[in-house]
Amino acid sequence: MKKATEEISAEERTQREIFFLNLKFFRENLKMTIAQFCDADNGIGISVSHYENFAKLRTPVNPSKFKKLDLVVDALNELIRRDGALSARFPHPIMPTEIITVKFYENQYGSPDDPNGTAFYSYKFLGNYITYYTSTNTNGEKQTQYGVIRLAATPSIYDFKVEGLFSIKTYEEALAVFEQVNASDLLELKMLNLKKYAYYAGEAHITFTMLWINMTNSSKSECVSMSFDLVSQILTKNPDKKFYGARGIALSQSSGQGTQTVTFPIVLTKKELACSNDELKKYLHFAYTKIDEDSLLGISEQVIALSDSLGVTPELKAIRTSTVEQYLKHAIATFLDSHVYNSHYYRPDELDQFYKEVIAPIRNKNFDPTEE
Repeated sequence: MKKATEEISAEERTQREIFFLNLKFFRENLKMTIAQFCDADNGIGISVSHYENFAKLRTPVNPSKFKKLDLVVDALNELIRRDGALSARFPHPIMPTEIITVKFYENQYGSPDDPNGTAFYSYKFLGNYITYYTSTNTNGEKQTQYGVIRLAATPSIYDFKVEGLFSIKTYEEALAVFEQVNASDLLELKMLNLKKYAYYAGEAHITFTMLWINMTNSSKSECVSMSFDLVSQILTKNPDKKFYGARGIALSQSSGQGTQTVTFPIVLTKKELACSNDELKKYLHFAYTKIDEDSLLGISEQVIALSDSLGVTPELKAIRTSTVEQYLKHAIATFLDSHVYNSHYYRPDELDQFYKEVIAPIRNKNFDPTEE
């Protein structure tokens, strides 16, 4: 009989390892016994046996399967908050997604310049960006549109002020606005908005693994949110290495969409493109390349069998066509209702390809050997 740890995916096994090693790291730094750490009133509120199962990698930790993850992380954040040394090193609450993906136990947040050992180089994200997205109008032809946004500092290293101009029709226009914005860092974008592009403002929040942006128009009748997945090393290592951009997912509702909410890919870069506009376009659409060939083969075989069963009699042609049509409608709907298609996300290989084709050329353009 196979061991439980051999039956899980590599990704899930890694999450379980990171989760338990993070728990162990904080427990040891809190100088608590396992019983104290697990206590319902003064700990994280799980049983000792549950903790031991985490140690043996027997228990799922993904939020979709471990419903108490939010409660455990909330309790852990409270323990950290009460501890002087840990609260100095981790001043911002840990998120459930971070506890299973970020290796806090490796102490990678230490910095010689920071006596508290909390390296968080969020200043890399300050500045102006060009954004690229496919027009969100629910009617008519889809075209690439552009925007320019600015992330400005606040007293918190985890938060930014953000404002942006959107619905710029051509890349040349966007570059002209971008240059104008770069030349006027002290002025608000709306003061530079001579052509009356759509203006939005709001705030952004950053963690070790995510940049989240929320913006509205002046009347707060239209809004847009953006989320960009990050690699924790961007914020914890190489303080002089710049951040040049990312591919994320946006959710928006505006008058240009007929007051319908739309979800779409969005790209932002801190420098002009080194690749062609056409090369970028494939990243402004969700990919549907994870097509299960076995499923399609099964559908094809069922259609052939169904058609054969109805024969080739001319009188049955209309019935045969209608029956196959109804079967295909059901089969395709069932197929698209699978996990791959009912949620939008980017696979690691998609993000790697985006970095190599879009971001890396920007980094290497006019390469300065002193930058690395």
